Amino acid sequence: MIDTAHSLGTRVAIHATNERSVGLAILLGADTIEHGSNLTEEGLQLLAETDTIWSPTLSVMATLESPNKQQTIDIFKAAIDRAVAGEIRIGVGGDTGPFPHGTNALELQLMKQFGAPPLHVLKWATVGNWEVVRGMYWEGDIGKERLKKLVELADDELVRATIVAGDNGVPVGVLRRGFAADIIAVSGDLEKDFDRAISAQGVQFVMKGGAIFKRDGVPTLPS
Repeated sequence: MIDTAHSLGTRVAIHATNERSVGLAILLGADTIEHGSNLTEEGLQLLAETDTIWSPTLSVMATLESPNKQQTIDIFKAAIDRAVAGEIRIGVGGDTGPFPHGTNALELQLMKQFGAPPLHVLKWATVGNWEVVRGMYWEGDIGKERLKKLVELADDELVRATIVAGDNGVPVGVLRRGFAADIIAVSGDLEKDFDRAISAQGVQFVMKGGAIFKRDGVPTLPS
């Protein structure tokens, strides 16, 4: 299934918690692992030896009680340390459902609580998450060359290129014509007061696909 998906340019996400299942998925070429709460140091090492991205869904662990919760926290802290060091790749996936909608910032807050600097967390939540969902054509040397060419395009050329590529076909991180226009603005200092800045109260402006969903801290209907 993974080989077939890859041959069609589609990435594969595996939802698993069992160490053996996670290890097998990584060895078979899964692009992302969601959860993985029962990973050990051996599992982290396996992640370090591959390009698989881990979305640990820390919020679920923090919200739900389990007998091995402290063990899970310890492995998450070890994973954060290795991710900060650039040894493993991490995405930010909160697995909305076990906790109230609108409190998704908890995932980023926990990453910081477990030792990640704010700027690392923001990178995982933006560029890191684009790497999770982007098509296979962005991977490897071919993907790097493709990204370089898009960056060099003039605005009108970029618009034509992104219309053909679709939403996941555009790179992120630039305010520029032709991009998806998914933008948020926060109040406060992201490094000194990270938790407050990324909370529902701290997010003052939200735009998705060019439509405004929140302005001056007040939710609004898309215009």
